[in-house]
Amino acid sequence: MVMIGQPETHKKPKSLSDLISKQDVKSAVILALCIGIAFCTKWVNSDSHWYWTPLTVIIVLKPDLGSIFTRSILRIIGTLLGVCLGVAIFIFVPKSILLVCVLAALASCMPWASQRSYWMSTLIATPIVLMLLDLINPNIHNVDYGLQRMIDTLIGGAIILIFGYFLWPRAHSNEFQKSFQDIRNAIAAYLMSLKPSSSSQQDDSQLLTRRHAYTLLAAMRKKLRFHMQEPPLAGTEAAAWFPRLTSAARICDDISAWSARNTLAPDQIDRLTTLASKISDGSQDSSAVDDNSTQPTDALSLLENSINARLDKINTPLNIGGFSPVPDESKRAQASVIESSSH
Repeated sequence: MVMIGQPETHKKPKSLSDLISKQDVKSAVILALCIGIAFCTKWVNSDSHWYWTPLTVIIVLKPDLGSIFTRSILRIIGTLLGVCLGVAIFIFVPKSILLVCVLAALASCMPWASQRSYWMSTLIATPIVLMLLDLINPNIHNVDYGLQRMIDTLIGGAIILIFGYFLWPRAHSNEFQKSFQDIRNAIAAYLMSLKPSSSSQQDDSQLLTRRHAYTLLAAMRKKLRFHMQEPPLAGTEAAAWFPRLTSAARICDDISAWSARNTLAPDQIDRLTTLASKISDGSQDSSAVDDNSTQPTDALSLLENSINARLDKINTPLNIGGFSPVPDESKRAQASVIESSSH
């Protein structure tokens, strides 16, 4: 049985491993590897703007900006379209004040494009960079760096996809399982904080455990949205976990709503402990719920029935990779993530 107690995040870190996670180390290794390879391309790329390759790697691998895979693809698409737009501008707009006006018009679209999608912001930024390079060039004719920009971006994107994504494991079942078990333990601790005690201690305990539970829920929701942008297996796996997370969040909401209107009686502590164990351990004992003749009809029974119903959904085995319909929650979340991916 998992011990149900206070959340561990309120303890002071004892070592460096408490501050730096495996994911942090992995991200640092990926960044260092990809940047090192990108700078090595200088030995085979003699163009004057060879640094666009490592610059692409640095920008795409910025932390907390979404999936590496998605940002790489969107940057390549945006750059290709941006180069086409830049070439069209250089063909039809002479190097004069008119080119400056076009530059200003594109720059005014950047805030809007950045809010829409990463590929759109890249599409606008690419011709802006090309025109700035052209304007500072003393040559009276347009100097088009579009092809060089496109090649360097393709090289940078290939480095990211090969050495920053496909080279590493893309299944996250153990990571998701551990994070979700931490959530279950936190929700169980939140439920146990409803036990009667002195008023100030109970209020402090409920506040801390509730905050900890919702913090873990938000962190895993962010993690799932991050991985749902990726192709299978990672994207499919994250989508399958999303309904479980939604049910866990609703359990937390049920506890919050119940505690705001009710107070636990001393003779209900054993039932509360049993319910917390079900949440934490995933054990199911539905006999007490199904037998209406023996089931109490007090306020706590409403919370028990609600939580047991949601635990049935949480404890349902995951179906990853099969041809089963994805639940509505994960469908909506996946559509939302793909629509807005990585600004």
